[in-house]
Amino acid sequence: MAEPPTDGGRVLYVIACAAPPARDVHVLVRLAQAEGWDVCVLATPSGRDFLDASVLERLTRHPVRSEYKRPDEPDVLPPPSANVLAPATFNTINKWAFRWLYCRSSTPSWPLTRWWTRASSNCAAGA
Repeated sequence: MAEPPTDGGRVLYVIACAAPPARDVHVLVRLAQAEGWDVCVLATPSGRDFLDASVLERLTRHPVRSEYKRPDEPDVLPPPSANVLAPATFNTINKWAFRWLYCRSSTPSWPLTRWWTRASSNCAAGA
């Protein structure tokens, strides 16, 4: 795989969920590249099954990431300037909304649970 550009340009993360339109993510990648974006594709673990990762890796010159990286592993992708979530599933939108709402709330609106404790620590850690 060729080295990604290091010119400090605009980096777009395209995040694909498991839905049939993910098969056409390459179209979005090409359109963004035509506008000068360095594009990186990330997919949910199930979303990876809907796209052709090898084609996208050749097109973007970046690996398609679909698994969490370990904290001690270096990032293989440059930091993003912008994100696009496409296609977005109902499940993913709900998870993002919940995290956005409750990472910004000092007090949850229901009793603390083990899940909330874990989610709160992730908010503080920036995970």
